[in-house]
Amino acid sequence: MLALLLLLPFLANASPLDGAWHTSCAQNVIREEKFQDTTVSLFEKNFKDAFCAIPSLEIESMGSFELDAISLPKYHAIDFHFQAVFLTLHSLEAVSFYKRSGMCGFSDWALDARREITGLACDFFATGSPVHVPKQNDGRFGIYELSGEQLFFGALTPWQNGLSESTRPTTLELNPYWKLAE
Repeated sequence: MLALLLLLPFLANASPLDGAWHTSCAQNVIREEKFQDTTVSLFEKNFKDAFCAIPSLEIESMGSFELDAISLPKYHAIDFHFQAVFLTLHSLEAVSFYKRSGMCGFSDWALDARREITGLACDFFATGSPVHVPKQNDGRFGIYELSGEQLFFGALTPWQNGLSESTRPTTLELNPYWKLAE
């Protein structure tokens, strides 16, 4: 009984999402999310090949999350708040392109060097339309469904992009995250 009383403060902050989750390779990307209490880290690993064997770059987003801040009819709400976003280049081709284009305002990119890009405008797709990387404390509003060892998040679209509560997704991604063994 004493042991249970001593553990209660730690158990109170536990989230049903606690642990590490990852997707399978889809469209040259593997995503991994690590949840602990109210903090989360997302790693989006991009690859040069369809088998996700040759790394190109990795984006790491760190922050906090809140579950079920509002009641939804079908899925659970999850709200993210960014603290920092980092980019690491894992291929010489990416380093060369990022240096040449002055990606995110930097021309001194280096292989396997983690760089903070929080709040910057980066033309990742060389379209002339930069992506605005989230600023510290920016929020994203999503949905999730936990089904055994599978975790599904909301599918983002141009109209349901999660940038506000009114644009929270209403359908789930088809590629689930799988819980990693601890």
